[in-house]
Amino acid sequence: MRKILMRAYISPLDTFTIQDIILRDRIGTNSGNMLYAFSVMRTLMTEDTKIDIDNYYAERGLYSKEDVDRINSEYDAYILPMADAFRSDFKTQLRDLTIFIKRLTIPVYLIGVGARLVNCDYDKDYDFDKEAGDFLKAVREKTTIIGVRGKYTAGYLRKFGFTEEKDFTVIGCPSLFTFGKHLTQKPFELTPESRISVNYSDWTPLRTIRKVWEVIERYPNSLFVGQNDTELRSLYYGLDNPSFIAKREREIKNAIDRGEDTKRFETEECYMDRWTSRIYQEDRMRFFTDVPSWFAYMKSMDLSFGARLHGNIVSILAGTPAFIIAKDGRIIELCEYHNLPSMRFDQVRREDTFESMIEGVDFASHIKTHKEKFSHFIAFLDQNGIDHIYKEDRDRKDAPMDALLPPPGEPIKSFVSCSDAEKIGRLQESLLLRDDYNQKLKGSRHKHMEKNIALDEELKENMRILDDTKTELEMVKKERNMGSESLLQMKRELEQAKDDLKKCKADLAETKAHARKLEKLPSYRIYKGLKRIGKKVKKES
Repeated sequence: MRKILMRAYISPLDTFTIQDIILRDRIGTNSGNMLYAFSVMRTLMTEDTKIDIDNYYAERGLYSKEDVDRINSEYDAYILPMADAFRSDFKTQLRDLTIFIKRLTIPVYLIGVGARLVNCDYDKDYDFDKEAGDFLKAVREKTTIIGVRGKYTAGYLRKFGFTEEKDFTVIGCPSLFTFGKHLTQKPFELTPESRISVNYSDWTPLRTIRKVWEVIERYPNSLFVGQNDTELRSLYYGLDNPSFIAKREREIKNAIDRGEDTKRFETEECYMDRWTSRIYQEDRMRFFTDVPSWFAYMKSMDLSFGARLHGNIVSILAGTPAFIIAKDGRIIELCEYHNLPSMRFDQVRREDTFESMIEGVDFASHIKTHKEKFSHFIAFLDQNGIDHIYKEDRDRKDAPMDALLPPPGEPIKSFVSCSDAEKIGRLQESLLLRDDYNQKLKGSRHKHMEKNIALDEELKENMRILDDTKTELEMVKKERNMGSESLLQMKRELEQAKDDLKKCKADLAETKAHARKLEKLPSYRIYKGLKRIGKKVKKES
């Protein structure tokens, strides 16, 4: 049995209570994270493959050396399904992921990473460039080829010297391949009774938000689908939404800076920031904590319209038409790659209406190129040697994971619409779960405190050893200094001896020169001749 460790915070096979999901943020602040994890897991979980999730331990720096050793021995690969990971508020996670990946001895596969770029400018310098570059280099050393979301992310990778179709390839968003090459599309005709699902986030441009909100105001069967954790808490507990409160405050400040009247910004309901807002009071918001229930809901709708990528992709996968207002480069590059029915946010005009924006749209445009994109995605998996359920049959519709999925949950409805008993039940369960969580936290703190005490003792001992080492080092330095002084004295004496030798040589040369002068004198030649005669007489006698 092949075992894979996959980056995800919640597994499609797990079942958690709503309170647990809220308390521990198991959706990773955005329920869209569930979708691409669901898709990759469904594609890679063959009959002979078991997939475990890392609960985001790697990017939170929670794996110890022993954990890494266990992962290297127990798993065959580490899979990274990712979205817009290259962004300012994800730098710490990228650093921790890089450290983790460098310690791995198993293959690492990066599936669908993107970059959050200003105005799609991939040549611009960003404060996350170093972290992104280090991360990509670490992954590249352990993979055959990297999969990126679109052409702007591709441009960003080229900035680091990576080559397209050698180091990376554009594969789009893997969530669109949840059901392989099979996509269906039911017909759509707009009527006053149409069931329309709408979506946007607190970072969606205000003009886009207002266009989407028109649907809520004019189509009574329309519903808003939330994705952020703040929307989930507001919906479930009847709380104000801090993210949209901040959005309203930003827009009021911008209006003041432009010298505009702020009355409209202070009163319009599209921000959904207060629990008293119409969207909550009329029970017209839904939230999903599992993918199958999300699919089921979208199948019952006639159209999905808005600025959330995965909120609209769920609709497409369910066979319901969708129209996306691409609010930034992350979504634009995916809409262009997959040929999704869409419009760029900067093309939305003041006079545009919901009806004029969708008029004449080909809601099946993505289906025309889907098989081609799917084939490229499978080629990417094959190039990396990643096993998948389409290995033998590219037309396959079922998957081993399907039989393992728990029953779909119910969509979460507004706290305001609940009976008193349901409200009390939500609050009681939340309090009990928080108490249990706090008890576990205290126990964890106690264990950490004991460990900290032991570490403090170990630190003190290491400090003592360090002080002793410093003392020995100072003594060695002194001995070296003393030796250096003796060496300097010897060097000075040697230099003096050299000077004396030079002087002797000079004196000798002067004496030799003087002797040569004496040899040239007549008296010296007479002296030499008498000396030879004396030696001869002495020898004869």
